[in-house]
Amino acid sequence: MNKSALYITHSDVDNKYEADGYLGALKELGWSTFQYHAQTKAEIRDLITSRNLCLIFAPSRYGVRQL
Repeated sequence: MNKSALYITHSDVDNKYEADGYLGALKELGWSTFQYHAQTKAEIRDLITSRNLCLIFAPSRYGVRQL
């Protein structure tokens, strides 16, 4: 089974360096990774169903938060 992870970007928080670290580690472990700037919850729901996502995370004030 191919595992997929989604990083939801946010324009107000600039934690790209942290996201790159997490995404790089997941890629090394064989995960497919995606970065996406969502406008609505419906877009995220569609991505979850179409890509069969196992892990979703987003930036927060203190680093990266798993959803």
